[in-house]
Amino acid sequence: MELINEKNALWDHEKERIVGEAKEGTFDMGDLKYGETLFQEWWKLIDEHKRIIGFGWVHKEEDDFEISVAVDKEHQGNGAGSFILGELEGIAKQLGFHQVIGIIKSTNQEATEVIEWLYRNGYVAYWPGFQGSEPKNQHVAFNIVKKCDLTLTKNI
Repeated sequence: MELINEKNALWDHEKERIVGEAKEGTFDMGDLKYGETLFQEWWKLIDEHKRIIGFGWVHKEEDDFEISVAVDKEHQGNGAGSFILGELEGIAKQLGFHQVIGIIKSTNQEATEVIEWLYRNGYVAYWPGFQGSEPKNQHVAFNIVKKCDLTLTKNI
């Protein structure tokens, strides 16, 4: 597998196939048309046959390095998502970030599975005012994301 930075990324059929519809998909990108420029940093994961099997999306703002990951359903469970996540965390560290975040949208149909996966990868739920004593219990996170978007963080 190889993770490739997409310079001048555009919304296309491959992104829609893997990420879902722009407005209601995994990344909640709003209304996008095919060929429209994406201003976030996009990375595509290709397999040994040069097929796109996943995407990583990065948004950098001041001290925040936000990561989102989406993998083709046929390739989920084989480490592709963890590969993307690990590579993007490494990039964040190289750029001098000390923490990465992931935001789980309350509209994400797979929120519970994503939260479990992020916890297995060292992330914890974050609530302002609780830094350093965030609830470690995933069940609390499951209940929160049913009502609103949930931020998870990982120190790198």
